[in-house]
Amino acid sequence: MTNKDSTFWSKPFISLNSFAVISLALLLLGVISYYIVRFAPPFVIGDRLNLLAPIYLDQNFLQGFFHQHGSHFLGVTHLITSFFVFLAGKSPFIDLYSGLFTTALLVTLLLVFRRRYIDLPIGINDVIILLFALSLAPAKSFYFFPHIHLMLPIFTLLFSLSWYIKWGYIKIIFQCILMFLAAFSGYAFIALMGFVVMDIFKYFVDRKKLMDIWIEILVKGVVLLFTGGLFIFLYNYPAGNPNGDEGLSVSYIIQMLQNATGTAWSNKGSYVFPFLLVFLVFVLIRLFKVFSIKKNIAVLNLIVAIFLFVIISGIKRSGDIESAGHAQRYFSTMVLLPISVYFISTAYLNHFMVKIGWWFFAFCVYLLPLKPAISDGQYFKEKVILWESCLEKNKDFQYCNDAVELEVVPNAKKYKDLYLKINT
Repeated sequence: MTNKDSTFWSKPFISLNSFAVISLALLLLGVISYYIVRFAPPFVIGDRLNLLAPIYLDQNFLQGFFHQHGSHFLGVTHLITSFFVFLAGKSPFIDLYSGLFTTALLVTLLLVFRRRYIDLPIGINDVIILLFALSLAPAKSFYFFPHIHLMLPIFTLLFSLSWYIKWGYIKIIFQCILMFLAAFSGYAFIALMGFVVMDIFKYFVDRKKLMDIWIEILVKGVVLLFTGGLFIFLYNYPAGNPNGDEGLSVSYIIQMLQNATGTAWSNKGSYVFPFLLVFLVFVLIRLFKVFSIKKNIAVLNLIVAIFLFVIISGIKRSGDIESAGHAQRYFSTMVLLPISVYFISTAYLNHFMVKIGWWFFAFCVYLLPLKPAISDGQYFKEKVILWESCLEKNKDFQYCNDAVELEVVPNAKKYKDLYLKINT
């Protein structure tokens, strides 16, 4: 890596190659848009009902922000969706538009972080980042699950980028705002936990005098205590998984690693996964001698957040359903693992064969889930059509859920009226 202390970017951000990468990013976002248009049902279903509940129930700003969805709050997800409602009005597709925007935001932050971490303009090799981040691996997330699951990788990147801010008080204020927002934005509270761990670690690594940073520690401590207290006060603890046992399952960890490599949903993926895992381990071993923790605290923060996510999400997975770690909504977080290692590799291990390995890895992550995603979309669309036909005849939400073997409207007694309010 080159010296970045003199200016925020010592080289221009945009180059001819950068335009090519940005154009490809827009093309791949277009592919996702087409996928949504082709397979998304023309009405709001599934977890999307809970995401849009504050808007259609005319709740105020704070009620929407602190609205709890499962085990986490809506937070910034509600802000983004509300912004699109302000622009385009209420619509069954409004959360899909905001979800696409959130995906674009994630890719933007990845490219900005790459540009800041390695002081070189975005180049052709950074197409690897796009292939990782814009894969169709999280297929159901595009039309069934709310985009709340993108909050963890987004806030993790924002925390990591915040360390590059040179203006002391602005950095502290920005980090404090992030700390509060992250606590109430989906799984981003895990990003907050990772940031606190790495921020404390950073103080020890930098070996600053305590008196030089006591104001920063005091301010962040007060914000953390206030945020944590408010979180505990507002949080409604969901019932535990009746099928789960305490403890982290080894099989769950393996499934999450398969998720991270995009190999969880295809038969060919089971053959490719060992090679991709060996490649990751090989690169990490090669990086061990040259890697400097002090210089790489920001990228380490990404990896720490991923491991915290695996541990926390897997605490009660020991006796859970067989493929819990293959949940498609987890891909957008887990893919940060290979992306983080790619960042470090590009900075310290710029060998030709390693580049070839990364290209192979990225194409596997993008191409392997394509066929399963299309099959999934077709299967889901057929099920929803059958469910809609069943509902017209029987007028019984739960009966139709059972008939098509899909929770189109989860917790039918609770969400029946909301479904009718949004979709009629």
